[in-house]
Amino acid sequence: MARMKAFVRERADRYDRRPVTKREWDEAVGDTPEELGFPE
Repeated sequence: MARMKAFVRERADRYDRRPVTKREWDEAVGDTPEELGFPE
C-alpha cells in the first residue's frame, strides 16, 4: 500500500495531477484499479 501511495504522489507531482492510466497502475503495482477497488 505504501508503495502504491508513493507512486501516486510521484505521478501527481510529475504530471500535475493528471489521472493515472490503467497501464501505469499495472506497471506500478501489478494490480488493476478494479482489483484494488480504485474508481475508474
